[in-house]
Amino acid sequence: MTRSVTLQTPLEACRHTRITQSAEIADFLALLAAHSDEAECVTLGYAVSGAPLRALLCRRDSRSLKPRVMLVGSHHGGSEPAGGEALLEVARALLHGDLAALLDHLDIAILPNANPDGRDADSSRNANSVNLNRDYVLLSQPESRALNSAVQRYRPDVVLDAHESAALKRKSLGRAGYLTEFQAQFDVANNPALPAAQLSFGEDVLLNELIRRVSHTGLHAQRYIREILSLEQALTYGGITIKRFRNKAAALGALSFLLETRLDPKAGEYPSFRNIEVRTAKQVRCIRIFLTLMAERAAELLALRRAPRGLQPGDPMVLSAEYAPRAEGAMMTVPLRRIDTGEVVDMVFRDHRRMALHPPIAAPRAYLVARHAGVVRDLLWRHGLHFHYLPRAESVRVVEQRVEQVFADGELALRTSERERSVQMPAGALRIPLDQPCGRVVPLLFEPGSSSMAYGYPAYRRLLCPGEPLFVYREL
Repeated sequence: MTRSVTLQTPLEACRHTRITQSAEIADFLALLAAHSDEAECVTLGYAVSGAPLRALLCRRDSRSLKPRVMLVGSHHGGSEPAGGEALLEVARALLHGDLAALLDHLDIAILPNANPDGRDADSSRNANSVNLNRDYVLLSQPESRALNSAVQRYRPDVVLDAHESAALKRKSLGRAGYLTEFQAQFDVANNPALPAAQLSFGEDVLLNELIRRVSHTGLHAQRYIREILSLEQALTYGGITIKRFRNKAAALGALSFLLETRLDPKAGEYPSFRNIEVRTAKQVRCIRIFLTLMAERAAELLALRRAPRGLQPGDPMVLSAEYAPRAEGAMMTVPLRRIDTGEVVDMVFRDHRRMALHPPIAAPRAYLVARHAGVVRDLLWRHGLHFHYLPRAESVRVVEQRVEQVFADGELALRTSERERSVQMPAGALRIPLDQPCGRVVPLLFEPGSSSMAYGYPAYRRLLCPGEPLFVYREL
């Protein structure tokens, strides 16, 4: 039973004069749990410095099955802190306030501070200078590994990753004399390898309704547009690779969303420190609407959980895509604000928000790793993927992919040729089955046509030898 209590968030207690520090967030989550029988404060892992990644698990006992929702804030630390501040307010409202009824319909896990070291250093990166929201292929950092493991452990049906986006891009759009003008943006995971039912329900149903409801409150919302760096660029939606958390969470089975609200310029004059009171209020409004919508759609979310998500041999799987014009000559109007006069001006851009899918592959039964087993094994462990060693040498029918050319100008691309043949796999080779809970991740990591392939990173790129077979084979 939740005990009636009035608790101030650390941001409220300091009257919005500074950003909440990581230790204060951890302590406040513990305090919320101590005053409620419907919450448990858990440690998901530790940052580089040893600071804990604390989460609050909010659940009301009932006999009914409920969707699980995970809310994540502050991936980019002190540079984008409002999401974490908002999640403390939302957690309090769920346990001690007007959102309590939502726990009749949802189980909710809240991680306000995904990057403690970055928050305390007023940085977007962690203590190893890594952008955590680009680390979900390598999982090189303890924070990203902890969050990846949490998604696998709690198996949320829905994930929301809360960010802010700077209105002033000093090194790009700011040089042209403009600020962006949006107040809130939402996106859904858009990696083309995700199950069709998941993509369709997220984009066609929930995303549109979410944007409509937030806009109806007077806070202008739109679908996320990738950062505008130039007045000449084409506009697209967000990146599709699983190095981003929202796409990785979706590849692990969650219906995954991005929230971005306006991050005001640091140099402005505001009623509170860096306008943090207003910024947090925007996030709170969006997250409240998000949770309410998920509660209303609980039955559909549970039905989506029951839909087949695994890969069967022969299933088509699209591994990559690129943005293309929505139609010949398609244009899009976006409001921007002039820095010198403050005037809002409608600017016209090329509209490249159509996703052109690359040809699919047929999912194999498994992947076999003939060489470099130690390097691959470590990556599989970080991703929580199951594999086993071949106890003895055996002949296996495979698709062999020969590396013809490596293109390293910009993002890595490979040209390969394929043939079916029988290959003698040595004892100790790795076999990675796809009939496992996270099997969809395996082709994304090891197919040379994948936009998320591990070969794009130096530790794996150096293992590629033009003219020789790739060391990972598809088992037929």
